[in-house]
Amino acid sequence: MTLHDCGVQEVEALFERLKDREEMAVGTSNEVRVDIDDVEFLVRSVWCCCSAFALAAGPEVTAKANKGLWRSTRALSLVRWDASAPCDLNNLVLMHYEEADEHEMIGLQAARKGKPKAAAFIERRLAQVARITGCS
Repeated sequence: MTLHDCGVQEVEALFERLKDREEMAVGTSNEVRVDIDDVEFLVRSVWCCCSAFALAAGPEVTAKANKGLWRSTRALSLVRWDASAPCDLNNLVLMHYEEADEHEMIGLQAARKGKPKAAAFIERRLAQVARITGCS
């Protein structure tokens, strides 16, 4: 398997986890503005089937930190980067469960302050998504 070989079932599971996380965070999944194809694009093409924080550390660190995640996304979840912004292509980041839980708890400003380089990397990626998809 290669970096982008997370399968259809894993993408479907990530989509369901996103809807579950939204239910818990905001009480409904009705505001999820992505479909399964969008989730596949985000997971495979944007976040390369691994945590955005690991990607932000660079390829060498990513390879060491995510040994096993090249084949599986079971420990990952999509989460809103900015809780006040829509749950859409421009605002979803792939993170480990623990990272996602922490991010939702501390919020965007604390994430930017606590991990400025990773936050800048993630925001550049999200800006690229907006340019590619024409979404803003």
